[in-house]
Amino acid sequence: MEKKKKGKCKKGEVELLGLVLLIIGAVTICAFLLPSKVWLIMLGGIMIFCGYKLFTA
Repeated sequence: MEKKKKGKCKKGEVELLGLVLLIIGAVTICAFLLPSKVWLIMLGGIMIFCGYKLFTA
């Protein structure tokens, strides 16, 4: 029997990847529903938050 290989992603990286996918989905929806300035400001805030979480983890 072969040993099951573990993934190379750490727990924090998986959570960050999920957050990035959530951002992409939110931007897709907001692009159709909100004016462009509003969702660009929201996207900027979320990306700053992601960068903060990445460098403090």
